[in-house]
Amino acid sequence: MKKLIGFVMLLAAMLLTPAMAAETAQPSSAAESQPSLWYNYDSGIAADGYDVVAYFSDNAATRGQEEFSTDYDAQTWHFSTAANRDAFVANPQKYIPQYGGYCAYAASLNALAFGDPKEWTVLDDKLYFNYNTPTRARWETSARRRVVDADKLWPKLVEKNIK
Repeated sequence: MKKLIGFVMLLAAMLLTPAMAAETAQPSSAAESQPSLWYNYDSGIAADGYDVVAYFSDNAATRGQEEFSTDYDAQTWHFSTAANRDAFVANPQKYIPQYGGYCAYAASLNALAFGDPKEWTVLDDKLYFNYNTPTRARWETSARRRVVDADKLWPKLVEKNIK
């Protein structure tokens, strides 16, 4: 059911033109930095149990293991190695996915869709998830511009839909 809801939200976002999305953008201030929000997926584990450090160190979507887990920001995070867990503990903000792990492309269009940890991009040392492969491909054609749009829209999007 979550996948269907995510798909419907993403489809609605894709129908929104970039000009329409820009009309809804609100300037963000330092006080409105990214909200603390992590989509838990069905598992109840942040990033659906994927090792967020491995995207950076191994350039791969790698499943974490419960034995290498830690809690951060009221979430449990799994890692594939103790070293990756320790790197995360030392600097979690470096590794956490942007937009709470929701689809970055959808966020850039002022909509929410679930992020799939297997559909990822690291851009300018930040981790982004997308809904599926075609969405990630669309995201990658204009990712830097989409980051600017999503950064502006995300705080209001969270306020409107999640809190």
